This record gives sequence, structure tokens and C-alpha cells, in this order.
Amino acid sequence: MQKVQPYTGNEPYIFFSYAHRNNDAALQIIGRLMNAGYRVWYDEGIDPGTEFAEIIAAHVKGCSYFMALMSPAYLDSEYCKDELDYARNLNKPRVLVYLQDVTLPDWMQMRLSRIQAIHKYTYQDENAFYAKLFQAQGIRTCLKEGYAGDGTVPAVKKKPVARVPERMEMVQPKAVSPAKRIEGLFPMALLKEPVPVTALDESYENEQAEKLKKLLSYFKIPSQLQGVVHGASVTQYVLSFGPEVKVSELKAIEDNIARALDVFAVRMEIPIPGTKYIGIEVPRKTLRTVMLREVLQSEEMQYAKGALPVALGVDISGRPIICDLARMPHLMMGGVAGAGKSLCIHSIILSLLYCRTPREVQLMLGDPTGVELQMYKALPHLRCGIVSEPVEICARLSELVSEMMERYTRFQEKGVRNIDGYNAACGDTEEKMPRIVFIIDELSELMRTCKNEAEEAICRLAQLSRAAGIHLVIATNWLTAGVVSGMLRANIPSRIAFRCPTIQESRILLDKSGAEKLMGYGDMLYAPFAAPSPLRAQGCFVPEEDCQRVAAYFSANADGGVQFSDDQKTNPAEMGDELREWILSIAEVAAANGGALSTSLLQRKLAFGYGKAARLMEEMERLDMGSPADGP
Repeated sequence: MQKVQPYTGNEPYIFFSYAHRNNDAALQIIGRLMNAGYRVWYDEGIDPGTEFAEIIAAHVKGCSYFMALMSPAYLDSEYCKDELDYARNLNKPRVLVYLQDVTLPDWMQMRLSRIQAIHKYTYQDENAFYAKLFQAQGIRTCLKEGYAGDGTVPAVKKKPVARVPERMEMVQPKAVSPAKRIEGLFPMALLKEPVPVTALDESYENEQAEKLKKLLSYFKIPSQLQGVVHGASVTQYVLSFGPEVKVSELKAIEDNIARALDVFAVRMEIPIPGTKYIGIEVPRKTLRTVMLREVLQSEEMQYAKGALPVALGVDISGRPIICDLARMPHLMMGGVAGAGKSLCIHSIILSLLYCRTPREVQLMLGDPTGVELQMYKALPHLRCGIVSEPVEICARLSELVSEMMERYTRFQEKGVRNIDGYNAACGDTEEKMPRIVFIIDELSELMRTCKNEAEEAICRLAQLSRAAGIHLVIATNWLTAGVVSGMLRANIPSRIAFRCPTIQESRILLDKSGAEKLMGYGDMLYAPFAAPSPLRAQGCFVPEEDCQRVAAYFSANADGGVQFSDDQKTNPAEMGDELREWILSIAEVAAANGGALSTSLLQRKLAFGYGKAARLMEEMERLDMGSPADGP
């Protein structure tokens, strides 16, 4: 088979690793990659010698994507382990192509457990295999300009190509269309650029590993270090233990490990999902800031297929975490003040603004503090004005319950089961139904003011609103049984735990310990629905200036968006009939309990401001629900 020349430029390229005994298979794959427009480097024309390992290491470090052709011959090669270690430690996007079913040795199972794999021998049609290969995560960063990246003809041709005679033309198989790329609704330049990744302090990491092995040997616990995973905030040491070692023995020496390594606390992942190994997570000497722009620009976010994709952060190996809020379908987060909850809420809002239009998603924001989310008051995505009073938030929840039941009635008329089926059944002239996301910044204020009403509405929405396209995102600082009740925990399955002060708060939110050992500053445990164990992650950092620039951009470019002033959102006369009656019924109860109705009574009983209480009094007088106070 004719050999192709490897790429030698400075642009992003694929490092292709293979055993020379698989020369024909490797050159075939390399040829298809280059014909599709990808830049590929491989060790062609290099004489194996004393500098061969240095050349390979330099190209692995300089590449943007690592691809290995897995086979028994490759596993037996002397450079296999070094190449995989280089790629793993540098956190490169990578893919492993298996030519045949091979049995991996124990030392390699952990190294490859987090790497994407494509098994070529399972594809009967080679075109289907190459279509899968061209859709591998991150591979498009090495694509030449003007190419589609899916094996089709380049979109731009610099030189005219002579037409092939008709008798030599061949019918090409239909290419598999790649995943649709998200078209961002605001310029990425509005967000702050990612912080450059600093080099790892290898001497410090090696010193910590030696301390850990000495401590385990001191307690007579035999272990073997299988690998090290470098995250944004922690380093995970992957260890294997014999069957005679009890898990309780390891749990008992967690504090001893933290003291020996001179860190705040360590957390054990027992076992690492998909393996028999145990991970010991140790805080890093220097933390890496993960900017929202970095995650939004990732391949995982750009080609996300969910109805409501949200960029949360990166996991312990540096891979972006993109969740689909529509599948969760509700989310609860908690932790101490300053641990990262507000930043996570901003990440959720900006992610939805980036990829979904006001016709696709509507936002409802509950901000009891009155200052955290006010920058978004001019967004065209808002279904109503930003609500600050706890009683009004409860009213909005009750309004959502009515909206949910109305949607189910419309589903019955269409003969569909959920919002996706309804939108698919709508004709060209019918208006499609948007999804609704209600974000409540502080749950404790609701539970303090109107606990029974708020809990009943939240539980009913959490139980029934998934098919209707209504989703809740709730955050709180107070992780007590009075605020986060058993009913809420049972109906909101997806959780995010930031640093908690004690183990009791961690168990209330996650039903297990672990959040009390987090470091803060966005360090979190992400427990999606039906996940076997929480996932350690580093949340995105969103500066306030980024939020203001994005909000100002949508305010200046809103196409017919509704603007909500303070008077419009708080005047009961301009609210819906059901909402007005709900608020006025509370005022009647307050009047009955107090004996007389006055502006100051409403302020005390319902925690209203003076302006709102005075307007409510005037509305009740207009409806003949009360008489004016006697006076001159």
C-alpha cells in the first residue's frame, strides 16, 4: 500500500500511534483521515535509535489529538506504555481504535478506562466505522479549513479538478451526517477568555505519591499505584488493593492520610466506577480556574443534542461536563455561602441563553435577595418579571401548576404524551410550546414564609411536570431537615453539593457523606439522576462583568422581547386572575388574624415592602374587600 507523508506543520494535528506489524491497516486509516482533511503525524521515516523516544515524546506533547491503533502487536511494543502515559498526563483528547478483541493487562485497564474507544472489528461496513471515527469528540480541532470533516468533498476547492470520465465514475456511499453544531446566540467574545493551564509540578506530585505509599505500608496495608489523574482542583491517586484489605480499614485512616500529605482533607472514591480500583483525591497545590467560555467552546457543548444543554464544569480528568436539564428533570444544589452556588446558577442561565431562543425556552427567576439576578430583568427569555418576594414566588409556583395541567389538556387533544410529541405534531401555522425553567436562588426564604404552599407546589411540579416541559432549579444555603424536607429530596433526584460545613448537611443533600471534604471555590459533587455515585467536578467561574455584558447584549438586540418594570411585576391589578385571588386570599387571612387590615399589618405578616402593601390595600378597596381607615 502506498504510504502518505506525515504532517509537519505547526497547526493542530493528530498523533497516530501504531505497531509496524499493522502497517497496512494503519496506512489505510491514515489515508482516509488525510483524504477527509485531517492533519496526521506518524513515525514514518524515523530510524529507531537513541533519539526515537525523545522524538515520539515531543510529538505527543505537541499534538492536539491522540489516536492509537490497538492490537496485540501494539501492546507488545516497548513504546506503548510511554505513549499512553504521555497522552493521559497531558489530558489530550484521544480515541483508541481496536482492530480486534484484545485482553488488556491490569496495569493498562485503569489508564484506558476514561478514554473513548471504537472497535473496528464490530463494523461490517467500513463506511459506518469511518463515519463513527470522524465524529469522535475533539477530532475536528485537527481539521483543515474548507473540509466538512465527515469524508465528503471539501466545501472550498482552491484548484479546479478535471471531471472523471463517465465510465470510471463510481457510486459513493451516502455519508453519515455529523451531529448538528449549536449556533451560539451571543458572541463568545462577551465572555472572558480561559486562563492558561500552568505546568504540573511533577516533583511535588511524586513526593505526595511516595508519602501516600509509605503511610499505607506503615499501617500494613499492601497497595500498588496504578496511575495518577490530574484534575482542576484535586489529584486522584489510583490504587489497587488485595482482596484481604477491608474498605473500613481505608476509611479509618482518611484523617491520617490528610495529615501526612499536609492537606485540608482527602476523599476516597470506592470503587472508581467501572474498575476495581480505589481513588484517593488529594487537593492540588495550585487550583486551576475553569472559565465558562472554555466549556462552552468544547466539542461536547458545541455538538450537544439535549433539549436544554447546560455547561456545569469539568470532571476530575479535565473533560467538560454537559448535562441536559430536560432529562434531569429538576435540580437541587446547596452548600455554604461562597462555595459556588450563585456561579453555578449564572452558568445555567448563560448556557440556556447561548443555545436556546425565547421561543424554545422561557425563564422564571426567583431572587429573594433582590440583587443576585436583577441584571437579567431585560432578557427576552423571561416569562414574567424577576420575583423577589417569597409570597410572590409561591404564587408563581401555583401558576406553574395550572400551566402544567393546561398543557396536559392540550396533549390529550393532540393525542401525544409529552412536549416533544406536541411540538412535532404542530403544523406550520401553530405555535410550538416552549419549555419553562424556574430558578429559585434561595429556598429557605420560601420555607420560612409559606412553607406548606411552597412545598406542596414544588412537590407537585417535581412529580408531574417532566412531560410538560417545566423544570425547577433550586438552591439553598440552609441544609436542614426543615428546609430540605424528605418530600423534596424524594421528588428532586438530581443534586449538586458544594462545600458543606458538617457531614449532616452532606447527608441531607446527597444522602451520603463527602461534601464536607470539598474545598470550596466551585469544587462540587455532581449526582445526576440514577447515577451510582457522585462525580467530583470543578464548576465554571463566571465573572459578574460577563453576566452584565451578555444581559446588555440581549437587551440591546431583543426582538420584541417583553420588558418588565417593577410596577408591572408587583401590582396585583395587572396580574392574572388566579394570581390576584391567591394573594388577596392571603391578605384576608392576615386581616382575620390581626383583627384589622392595614398597610403595616401586611408588611409585618406577609413580609411586603411599603409600596407593595399600599398598592394591595388600594386594590382590595377597589374590589370592596375592605373599607378605608377612619381619619380626617
